[in-house]
Amino acid sequence: MKNRVAIIALLSIMALFMGVALVQKNQKGHAGESAQEHAKHSESEQKDVHAEEAGVHLELTDSMILKAGITIGTVGTTSIAETASAYGEIRYSPEAISSITPTYPSTVVRVNVKQGDAVRVGTVVAVLMNRETLTEYSIISPRSGTVLERSVNGGESVSDGDVLMTVADLGAVRAELAVSERVIGDIKIGTSVSVITNDESVPMRGKVTYISPEMDTQTRKVTVRATLTGMNKRVRPGSFIAGTIELNRGSSALAVPSESIVMIDNEPIVFVPDADEKGAFKPMGVKTGRSSSTYTEILSGLQANDSFVKTGAFALKAEMVTANMDPHAGHGH
Repeated sequence: MKNRVAIIALLSIMALFMGVALVQKNQKGHAGESAQEHAKHSESEQKDVHAEEAGVHLELTDSMILKAGITIGTVGTTSIAETASAYGEIRYSPEAISSITPTYPSTVVRVNVKQGDAVRVGTVVAVLMNRETLTEYSIISPRSGTVLERSVNGGESVSDGDVLMTVADLGAVRAELAVSERVIGDIKIGTSVSVITNDESVPMRGKVTYISPEMDTQTRKVTVRATLTGMNKRVRPGSFIAGTIELNRGSSALAVPSESIVMIDNEPIVFVPDADEKGAFKPMGVKTGRSSSTYTEILSGLQANDSFVKTGAFALKAEMVTANMDPHAGHGH
């Protein structure tokens, strides 16, 4: 019994000494830290806590906001037209191409242009000699455009009806799309269309001008043509295109302009003004639904009458990326 009491007492004393040693070691560690380092450490901890509570936000001056073109809008409902995807090619409009032929059976005296040359309407593109009268006459371009093909050289004999060259207006091109029979009934003359090529990042927009009355029995597709605006001269006929056609049907939905939504880390983000700080904006993750050429449906993340950055979202995204900020801090998904 006495031995047990002695052992218990010994263990208690050892535990006491170990506790004291740990306390002293901890105090020594803090004692080795300067007052300045300790203050900095405490301040850093406070900042971390504050940042976690406040979330990510960008602060801009009035001049920066003006320069970035930032405007504020209010979330509301709008009609979202359903869209259909279609694929096709950029092609010349038939009325933009002219085939130049001789007036009589002739001999080519000289050709004044080569393939790729730009010509104006009335330009003398060749001189021929009538083989019956042996008189020379000029061939003029019937339109302004570019020489696409040249088929003859000086000294060659040609007959009336032979094509000497082809001139086309490169700006007069159109989109030709193959549209599924499933949606063709919802497309009308004047329906809005946007197309994009593999080489261009900015879509070209236009209106439907022609809907074929026939359907391809093999593909079950109908040819739809659209004139385009904002054509880039680098877009050449024959270029493959992906098109989006607005259908004449849709319904109202909570939505924001599509340009207000930016993708960060492959997730849609809308910027909203910080109600607690003037000139501050924070990213808000949203879930999107249907899209038209101008608006995108918001399924979650924003509510009706919420304020949001209507224009200038790309400038805010650039600021965030430059600052290496995490857009997911301060809000959940």
